[in-house]
Parts: sequence; C-alpha cells; structure tokens
Amino acid sequence: GLDIDYSQAKNRVLESLQSGVALEKFREMIQNQGGNPKVVEDYSLFPKASISSEFVAATNGYISHIATDELGKVSVVLGAGRETKDSRIDYAAGIMMERKTGDKVSKGDVIARLICNDESKIKEASHLMSKAVCVTQDKIDKKPLILGFVDRENMIKY
Repeated sequence: GLDIDYSQAKNRVLESLQSGVALEKFREMIQNQGGNPKVVEDYSLFPKASISSEFVAATNGYISHIATDELGKVSVVLGAGRETKDSRIDYAAGIMMERKTGDKVSKGDVIARLICNDESKIKEASHLMSKAVCVTQDKIDKKPLILGFVDRENMIKY
C-alpha cells in the first residue's frame, strides 16, 4: 500500500535492486521505447563516438560551481541535444564528467571528456565548458547527493 514510512520505502527499493526486479523493469522500459534491452549486459552495444577530448583544469583549486545550463549548451554543440525539434541527436555524443563540485583539482587534471563525432565541434564545446566550470582557490564544502525529501504532507525533510 501507499501507507509506508521512509525506512520501509528504502527497504523496498534495496530489495528490488538486489533481487533484480529493478533491472528487469529497466530492460522493459528500454524495450518499450524501441531500444535494445541487451545493452544492460553488454555496453559495447552502445554507439561509440570517434572523438574524445579532455577538458582539463586551467588552474589549481576547487571546483566551486558547475553551471548545468552551460553543460546543456555543450551537449547540444556536441550533438547530444537538439537546437530545434527537427535536429537529429547523435546518441554517441555527450559529456563524461570526471569531477564534481567541491573536488580539488590541479592544473591539467581532467574535469570532463567531450565526446562527439565532429572534430570541428570540440573548440566551441571547450569554450563553453570553460564558462560552465568555475575553479576557485577556496575549499568548497561538498553537499550530499540528496538534500532533502518531501513527505506526504508536502513538508520538506532534511
């Protein structure tokens, strides 16, 4: 039923992950959307891009902010997003983030990999990445993955 507390809900989630029920549901979702459910076991079935370019830290410091709106623009430039509703998506393109907000970096450390099939897109994507990722000298407190949740009475819990 719907009348369960946080602990019970968490246990149900963990049970479905450990038993394989969640994975089977994921396969079903992939198939229902026209995909190949075998990618769950064999990642080599995913499309592969021909270019992977490293975006590296320009200075020593801490990643203080990553502007997700700018990351969206980077993904569009690389071909992983649409400029218009008629734009084609390159399913092999994208951004592989290697670091996150709060991480300490040294000059030259890889922050992200820009993945695409068009070499001419890398320069623009790198420029946008430099606007998206802010590195400062000040140490940043890492935030937890889940900041809080809303209960059935619409109260935010931390």
